[in-house]
Amino acid sequence: MWKAESEVEATVAFEAYYEDPFEDYFSGSRQKTRTPSWFTFEGGGTSGFVWKSGVWIFGVEAGNAEMRNHAAAEWVQELRSR
Repeated sequence: MWKAESEVEATVAFEAYYEDPFEDYFSGSRQKTRTPSWFTFEGGGTSGFVWKSGVWIFGVEAGNAEMRNHAAAEWVQELRSR
């Protein structure tokens, strides 16, 4: 979880996180799916989900997509309850 100074800064960081680290992070094949406010990635034994809301960027990584989705759903539920 990371809080930017502005929504513009959050968007720039989100874009950079989507583009840059994944070229070196995964060996072999990888997969990415994206919308304007979230993306998922799979590869190298890691499955991740990153999303942006206003000035906040959140991310979850797990060993597979099922665990990732479960962890993200639990986290969103916790954030909404606060």
